[in-house]
Amino acid sequence: LLNDYLAKIAAGSPVKMFPLHNKPETERNAQGLKLSDLSLIYSFEYTADVKLEKVINYLLSLGCFEYVQPWYLPKISLTPNDTSVGLQNHLGIINAFNAWGVNNGDPSIVVGITDTGTEYTHSDLGNIAFNTADGPVVNGLDDDLDGYIDNYQGWDVSMNDRDATFQVLAHGVHVTGLSSATTNNSNGVAGVGWNCKYLPVKVSNASGVLNSAYQGITYAADHGCDIINCSWGSAGAGGPMEQAVVDYATINKGCLVVAAAGNGGNNIPVFPSALNYVLAVANTTDSDVKDGSSTYGYDVDVCAPGTCYSTYGGNGYTTSSGTSMASPVTAGAAAIVKSFFPTYTGLQVGERLKVTCDNIYSLNPGYVNMLGNGRINLYRALTDPAVPSVVNTLRNVTDNNDEAFVFGDTLSIFGDHTNYLAVTTTSCTATLSSTSPYVMVLDGTTALGVINTLQTVNNNTDHFRVEILTGAPVNTVVTFQLTYTAGTYTQSYWFDVTINVDYINISINDVGTTITSRGRLGYNTDAQTQGLGFVYLGTNSLLYEMSSMTGTSA
Repeated sequence: LLNDYLAKIAAGSPVKMFPLHNKPETERNAQGLKLSDLSLIYSFEYTADVKLEKVINYLLSLGCFEYVQPWYLPKISLTPNDTSVGLQNHLGIINAFNAWGVNNGDPSIVVGITDTGTEYTHSDLGNIAFNTADGPVVNGLDDDLDGYIDNYQGWDVSMNDRDATFQVLAHGVHVTGLSSATTNNSNGVAGVGWNCKYLPVKVSNASGVLNSAYQGITYAADHGCDIINCSWGSAGAGGPMEQAVVDYATINKGCLVVAAAGNGGNNIPVFPSALNYVLAVANTTDSDVKDGSSTYGYDVDVCAPGTCYSTYGGNGYTTSSGTSMASPVTAGAAAIVKSFFPTYTGLQVGERLKVTCDNIYSLNPGYVNMLGNGRINLYRALTDPAVPSVVNTLRNVTDNNDEAFVFGDTLSIFGDHTNYLAVTTTSCTATLSSTSPYVMVLDGTTALGVINTLQTVNNNTDHFRVEILTGAPVNTVVTFQLTYTAGTYTQSYWFDVTINVDYINISINDVGTTITSRGRLGYNTDAQTQGLGFVYLGTNSLLYEMSSMTGTSA
């Protein structure tokens, strides 16, 4: 019957797919697991005009095959037919074409675009994640009982209405196209996320002021977004509220927040990119050199091309430059990674992008360790072998006294260390070091053991110990390097500690605050990076800024 049917569909003789493999000598291994027998796998081709499904069903009906399936041929590269894809240099730089041959996105994966709004009528921006629970009919009702009326196609958080169309600034239109333009539609440009959807979340008012940015993150997290892009930020705006919003999106909802590192051309942290859990993206040129305008620093996680051709207002297209562009390129890549690894949490998606970056420090010798792990490579993110990714997720620095770090103090540094990706197959060691002449590391090594995927361990019983030496100028910032090693795996992170401070933290009974040498109370700097603020009963600081006035007369 088999030979007759193969002849009927003009098939060649079946041949072994793995001719060099023999049947295993035993059925199971020492642990009782059934061994795979590659010697029993055959393939054939046929030329008759018969549907593949019909051929498979007939062969299965013979009862002599364990399974019959199509032979899927993977593609090295996939180039969409969008007419202006040749102008999108960033796609080749991040290796998107090869990556799309492996996975070109799942429509169930959604990128939340928190920005100045979209353009619903743009011919290349129809890839919206519609809220089908509310429905397309505008009826003035909250059909899905989510607290928003008629939010079928996104939401304007600032104006509190259903229309997320941009006003004044088409920044959001350009950003949206980079991550989520409709790809392979014989029109315009290709979004990195290809089949993945986007949710427009307008966070600016009618004047273009982003007055609801963090509310936008929350809305995106609450409405099914896997990746949330934030092509915005500001220095000094990284307080407890902002961190709480990111924590909610990341920990409560499992999202990955991706943010622009900033365009200051300096190493001053910008928020939300510098907040904990956020994937901070710097801007590199088409030559993998840091763009002159891009912020850099230890808070940066990855780089991406930031001079990009994309959608724009009026059903148009244009080239724009900045970390605002590098961020959605990365967010679109993150959506593809999430599609390929659907069980990953948002943080795991971000770590996978980080550990598979291309190292570009030979091209950026003046910014060593200040550009994260390098420039993202989407193909590597999908195909590189699994590796660990250990991160210091909680850090405590204490002098076991007044927490004002001055000459002669010995600091204890300890906290949590989380492995987001593959198991460290050998014991992981964490090493602390610093090149500063004002500190001496007394004990810089701790053994963390084998760390499983998503396991958190700590060194609470084996602190790093650091002595503060004499001679440091007032408020000296000391940079420490924390390096994890486990077999061939190694990864370093950097963090700062301010020593020889000219302020005193006072925490007695229920109240804590800071007194400074310059007349300030609560904080020693405008950026609130030094001092306790004003703390009551262990809360986050209740204080933004404060001064004291004393009078000598009525």
